[in-house]
Amino acid sequence: MPDSRIANNGGSGRVDQARLRKLAEGWGRMNARERAQAMQEVDDLTRGLSLAHQEAFREYFRRIAEDAARRQQLR
Repeated sequence: MPDSRIANNGGSGRVDQARLRKLAEGWGRMNARERAQAMQEVDDLTRGLSLAHQEAFREYFRRIAEDAARRQQLR
């Protein structure tokens, strides 16, 4: 299973959890431009992780964006 190996992406394999949490908490209040910048920051913060973990973070933030858009439509 290739995803079970230790990643060798050149990074530390650690992320700034506080910064990711802050981005996630503010996500629903961001406009499209701010979200695009935040996604770039997520990519930067997760660069040292395995590709599977990087994609998991991207998917998490995509789902938050979808939920925020749905809530906005209900208003």
